[in-house]
Amino acid sequence: MAVGQKTRTLNEVTNITYNFRTLDDAERLMQRLQVLETDSDKYIRVAVIGAGASGVELACKLANHLQKRGQVYLIDRRRRILRDFSFPCQKAALRALAVSGVEVNLNTHIQIIDGNRITLVCQQQTYTRFIDLLIWTIGTQNWEWLDNLDCQQNTRGQLLTRPTLQLLDYPEVFAVGDIAAVNNCEGKQVPATAQAAFQQAKTTARNLWASLSERPLIAFRYRHFGEMLTLGINTGVVFSFGICIKGPIAFIIRRWIYILRLPTMNHRLQVSRYWLIAFIKRLLLNSLNQ
Repeated sequence: MAVGQKTRTLNEVTNITYNFRTLDDAERLMQRLQVLETDSDKYIRVAVIGAGASGVELACKLANHLQKRGQVYLIDRRRRILRDFSFPCQKAALRALAVSGVEVNLNTHIQIIDGNRITLVCQQQTYTRFIDLLIWTIGTQNWEWLDNLDCQQNTRGQLLTRPTLQLLDYPEVFAVGDIAAVNNCEGKQVPATAQAAFQQAKTTARNLWASLSERPLIAFRYRHFGEMLTLGINTGVVFSFGICIKGPIAFIIRRWIYILRLPTMNHRLQVSRYWLIAFIKRLLLNSLNQ
C-alpha cells in the first residue's frame, strides 16, 4: 500500500492498526470487534487494507457478520483484486463483495491515517473515511535472522536457490516456502502459496534422501492445481482445471481439502470435530433467532 509523505511510517501505522498475519492478530482483532459490538446502537465502520486473498476473504466475512450494523471498505492501490488469481475467481469475488455490501476502493492510496479517520487519494481526488477499525493485510516480512545470513537474496529478501531447492552458496542447505525464491522450469518465480510449499517439501524430502544415499537430486517442478477462497460465511469459490465451483459446495470442498492436507489422522479428526460442533452451534443459534 503506497503511503504519502505526510503519512506515518509503516511501523507507526501498524501500531495503531490491526494486523492480520498470525493467530494472535486474529484473536486481538476478534476482541476489538466484540468491544465495538457491545454498543448496540453503534454503526461499525471497518477498513480492510489490501485486496489480496486475505483481504478479500476477511472483508466478505466481516460484512456478512456485521450485516446492517456496519460498513466494510476494501482498499487497494492496484487496479484489480486478487492480482495473482484467475479471472473466474476474481469475478466470483467481486460479485460476493457486492452482494455483501462491501465498498471496494481500487487504484486508491492512503495519504493520512489520523485516529479514526483515513484520507484516501484516487485519481487525484482526495476524500476522507471515518473508521472504527483498520485492518492491515498486506506486506509480508521475513524473519530478521535471514538478513544476517551470508547467502544470496533477491530484492524481497528471499534466499536464492538452485532448481533442486539447494541454496546457491550452501548446497547442503535446502530452502522452501516463503523464504525461498524458487523458479519453475520456464524461469518464472513460483508463487509463495501453501500448495507450492507443500510440493517443495515433498521434493526436498526426496532430495535429502538422495543426498544421504549418494543418488542424483531432482529439480523441483511446480504444478498449479487451482485456487480456493472463502467469500463470506459458508460460501466460497474453487477453480481447478478450468472448472469453477461457487457457493456453499465450494466452501465445503475447500474445508475438506484442508482437512486432507493435515499431517496425521488425529489432526484431521480433531479439526473435523471442531468444525462439526461449530456448524451445529451456528444452526442452533440461527433457529433460535428466527
